[in-house]
Amino acid sequence: TLGSAMTSGNVGGLPSNETTLGEALKPVGYDTKLVGKWHLGQRPQYLPPNHGYDEWIGIPFSVDAGCSWWAFWTPDNTSTASGVSGTCESNEWHRYPLPLFDNLTIVEQPIDLSTLQTRYVASA
Repeated sequence: TLGSAMTSGNVGGLPSNETTLGEALKPVGYDTKLVGKWHLGQRPQYLPPNHGYDEWIGIPFSVDAGCSWWAFWTPDNTSTASGVSGTCESNEWHRYPLPLFDNLTIVEQPIDLSTLQTRYVASA
């Protein structure tokens, strides 16, 4: 088991002995595409294309688990009304900006969330 929700600072992910829907459908002739949040690890070996999916466009962790202008931080990157304070580098949950992946390639980081829904629909 993973033990907890994945954040931007995690190094682990979905174990290779777990079977995904993509892996289960491939032997019976299906092509698979995942559109959306993966949340099972952000290192290459844990991403959807390495777990049976032919294609993936999406984010590897939740919007609130990446340090970026849209989440918890003010422009000076120090604090917000929600009470979160510090810098990206010092905050375990919000250390890295949320990336948008197209398969194994980061195409935008930090992602502009105002365009995410349109990108997902266009890619489906």
